[in-house]
Amino acid sequence: SSGINAEWPLRPGEFCNSIAQYFNRAYKCHVFGTVSQLLTTSPRVKSLTDPGQKMSKSYGRPSGVVGMLDTDDQIRKKVKKAVTDSFGAITAVDLETRPWVYNLLQLLSAVSDADFHEVCKKYESKNVVTLKNDLSDCLVDTIGPVRNRALELIKDKEYIEKILADGAEKASDIAERNLDEIYRTIGLK
Repeated sequence: SSGINAEWPLRPGEFCNSIAQYFNRAYKCHVFGTVSQLLTTSPRVKSLTDPGQKMSKSYGRPSGVVGMLDTDDQIRKKVKKAVTDSFGAITAVDLETRPWVYNLLQLLSAVSDADFHEVCKKYESKNVVTLKNDLSDCLVDTIGPVRNRALELIKDKEYIEKILADGAEKASDIAERNLDEIYRTIGLK
């Protein structure tokens, strides 16, 4: 057995950890540390058009994805068209019975950094239109400044090139030090 977890597909972090652990065991050293996941209370943001799918440009329709460069109007239109049910007032919401409303509540909780159960309480007996309007406002308030800054940076090509060059230089220095340590560990230096 190679010692590497052969179950595929491995997530990139798991793959890196498998290689690091294999190397460290094989050479009886601790050259490579392991990485851990950063988990949030909303680990997977779901599509606005299909709460069974994650929100991703690779899956589904663009109308199900809120992009970081979307305009305020695009964000509002996408949330307004988000798939929901026709039960009217928001009542006992759970993933099984009302996945579409659950998805919007979870997204609002994540974007507003509010406790999911508190968000559910706040919207209990309110209608879905109110929820969608509040979610739109929250997304616009959160994404707007990020989008505006990104658009400013995109225009400044010299700044981007400098950032990329500085990053490449730092990465090269780190890689050189790491390779030197690896070569010494395995006896090539």
